[in-house]
Amino acid sequence: MTTLELLQDLQKRDIRLECAGDKLRYDAPKGGLTPELRTVLIEQKAALLALLSEVASQHEAGQASTEEEIATVCSLCGAEVECYSDQGIAYCLQHWTEHLQSAAVPATSEHGSTTPSSAPLTSVQEILALAGQVSEMHPASLVLDLETTGLDPRTSKVITLAFGTPGKVTIIDLRGYYMASSAQQQAWEDALQQLLHREDILWIGHNLKFDWSFLAQQFGVKLGQVYDTMLVEKLLHAGGHVSASLQASAERYGMTVTKEQRSWFIDLERCPSEWTAPLPEAQLTYIRQDIEVPYQIYERQQEAIAQHDLARVVSLEQQVLPAIATMELRGVCIDVEHWRSILEARHQQKAELERQIKQLLGEALARRQPAQETLFGEVTLPVVNLRSSDQLIQALHALDVHVTSASKEGLQEVAQHHAVIPRLVEWKALEKFETSFGENLLSYVTAEGRIHATFDQLGAASGRVICREPNLQQIPKPTEKNDPYDLRRCFVAPQGCKFLIADLSNIELRILAEVSADPTMLRFFAEGKDLHSETARLMFKLPMDVDPKVHLVNGKKARDIAKTINFGLAYGMGAQGLANRVGVDLETARELMRTYFATYQAVSKYLTRSGKEGIARGYAMSLSGRRRFFSDEEMKVRRGEAERSAKNHPIQATNADILKSALALLYNRLPIGIHVVLTVHDEIVLECPDEMVVEATQILKEVMVQACREYLKVVHIPEPDVLVDTYWKKD
Repeated sequence: MTTLELLQDLQKRDIRLECAGDKLRYDAPKGGLTPELRTVLIEQKAALLALLSEVASQHEAGQASTEEEIATVCSLCGAEVECYSDQGIAYCLQHWTEHLQSAAVPATSEHGSTTPSSAPLTSVQEILALAGQVSEMHPASLVLDLETTGLDPRTSKVITLAFGTPGKVTIIDLRGYYMASSAQQQAWEDALQQLLHREDILWIGHNLKFDWSFLAQQFGVKLGQVYDTMLVEKLLHAGGHVSASLQASAERYGMTVTKEQRSWFIDLERCPSEWTAPLPEAQLTYIRQDIEVPYQIYERQQEAIAQHDLARVVSLEQQVLPAIATMELRGVCIDVEHWRSILEARHQQKAELERQIKQLLGEALARRQPAQETLFGEVTLPVVNLRSSDQLIQALHALDVHVTSASKEGLQEVAQHHAVIPRLVEWKALEKFETSFGENLLSYVTAEGRIHATFDQLGAASGRVICREPNLQQIPKPTEKNDPYDLRRCFVAPQGCKFLIADLSNIELRILAEVSADPTMLRFFAEGKDLHSETARLMFKLPMDVDPKVHLVNGKKARDIAKTINFGLAYGMGAQGLANRVGVDLETARELMRTYFATYQAVSKYLTRSGKEGIARGYAMSLSGRRRFFSDEEMKVRRGEAERSAKNHPIQATNADILKSALALLYNRLPIGIHVVLTVHDEIVLECPDEMVVEATQILKEVMVQACREYLKVVHIPEPDVLVDTYWKKD
């Protein structure tokens, strides 16, 4: 903001300044001179004194008064003034637009390359004029990038918004927005929306969800067509464990990127002298770099997308980006009081178990060690630190329980050897519960009572969304119908709203039936039967009057064994994995798998074929074309692991495709007021006003089926059940 524009702004706020020697005096309405504005006046004191002194001397010399010095009509045509240039020249809207257009034309260097010539835009009028200019130019695609004071769109500030193409970058300095009145901020927001709400422009960016979130949260701007070069890099190298940062991506395409200037922007608002000063040239160069490099990456990516036939999945990822960003911004409400009551109850359980276990282990050790007496002659038991593996193993040896590991898995192997072992396993589970779901997780709850977790759109090579900070995907399911320790009951809808919860029933098994074309599995789904029970009947030759849910095979429920195999095979589980999961020896597990594959012969052939084909091609592929690449080293050194990935990728990745299609459809179809607040594994949770529940339920059902049908053309897709409640219910 120039000194002249600052004086104009003060006049609009009814604040008057006058020069008194080397001091500034002001007359302002109560509350008009905010701390932020006072800081600006202090920083620009010298310039203000100079300008006011000049005006005063001109007035004393009989020249124009202060009011006359600030022109009120356009210097070119005499129309009403809309803007002043940095030199104080007055323009109407038409001539201001022409002035900007002429200033925006890049200057040409002696080598023929373009160099930036226009200063950053700093006013609403400039943004509105720019919006008109962009409308006339009709650009097909533009790179967009923000520089911010931090990473949180709810608390950090946007310093600059830049967009353009190589050689022609426009920079908008947004710091003035934060020093403006509410009415003026609304004008800024309206101008930015007019500039950026364009369905005819493809907005390109690297990690564009970051920029999308800031624009939506702070200015109400929701970019339409988007293209994130970072997401595309991840798709092009899925499974390759390569960085998709701007620096690493640019390097792969033979470009150099510097990030040294980035630190200047962090917490800039805490440095008043720099917050109000013009942007340094080094930072402006950095900003232009972050427009020009992503555009070149975008151009180079198109050939690779075509080469790997990834257009469909690239399109899907770009469509779902706004849906995931919106979900993060909305967050989910948490009942902190109820959460802490569960934590306290669990802590008391753990404390009592710990007392019992230490008593038993202490007595065992005391029988093998000399007794220790206190000052008063009382015998004390040895104290065992349950968190110390060495002490725990030693104490268990005193009970004639010999283990080499005190881990949960090591203890479960000897669970039948002593009554203390199940207690130890339970204690470890409670210890993990406190660590995973204690105050460290509650620290993410904001002042408005919501958790805004981060959802990594391509968190896994399969394309699955991964939740972090905090990880809400690890929230345990209730162990029984009215589980008093059910943390999902702490995820609540706000007053006047309900949660709508839907998941994709047995979706990975339906995908397996589709890709394998197994007639038996397809028939069970078409008939609406319980696949796990029917699988158990066929595997164990159970008559119709025997319930697989209660019938035991090797001490395990028949349906549970069948369920473990059904889902395990979709993830490439082998015989050893099945043995560990079901609790049988390796040969029994192999026999169970032989029986299973005899039941579903087409599934057996498909898994064998897909594993070998994936290795032969060097990649596995989902039904959308999402690829998971295998390196030469992976195929040679870890061939078995690579084959398992080649088997399960088409299933897991197609599941990710379906879920993302549903999220993208919901983003476009849900009425205002209904929000997606969670997506965990195969579940989608909506927050919905009570009066819109019926409408939202129907949309949710239709979207889930439509998303499945986008990829699954044969297998039966039932209409999903939608749970409606005030909390995150699990059926």
